[in-house]
Amino acid sequence: MDSHFRTDVGALRNILLRCADERRPVLAVVSVLGTTEEGAVDQIHRLVELQAEMRRRGLEFYHHCDAAWGGYTRTLFYAGKGKPVGTPSAIREITQTWPSDEVFQSFSAIHRADSITIDPHKLGYERTGVVLSFGPGACARTCARGNHPENPHPAARHKYLLLRG
Repeated sequence: MDSHFRTDVGALRNILLRCADERRPVLAVVSVLGTTEEGAVDQIHRLVELQAEMRRRGLEFYHHCDAAWGGYTRTLFYAGKGKPVGTPSAIREITQTWPSDEVFQSFSAIHRADSITIDPHKLGYERTGVVLSFGPGACARTCARGNHPENPHPAARHKYLLLRG
């Protein structure tokens, strides 16, 4: 965790590199788009880049974004006719100071995670929550490909490293 209560992406990268070197499978990384306690927003844009880097190194894992709080707020990031806004300035016209450039990048990158959770009951006064999965077979791809040639399926191993953002 960094000083802003977010996942320390550099420290996570070091852990994942060690897992790749040790051929230890990683099932998932869970990032958070707005924590309940601190309102912290993980650097989702950096975490999806890290996932792509690890995939190139042969370490495949699932990335879930817990956007229970922030996911509903993501609707502010669209202009008319469902077109995403390109910069945070359009949102700042309404909010004055929010979001920072980095928070804007994080919110704008959530569609690049394999799945997200949104709980409209927290900010939208609805009684239901949803899980959205992006890309056909993202979870199946992670589980079926495994992390290394000699370990074709992560379920065949005893030890897993589950990382929470």
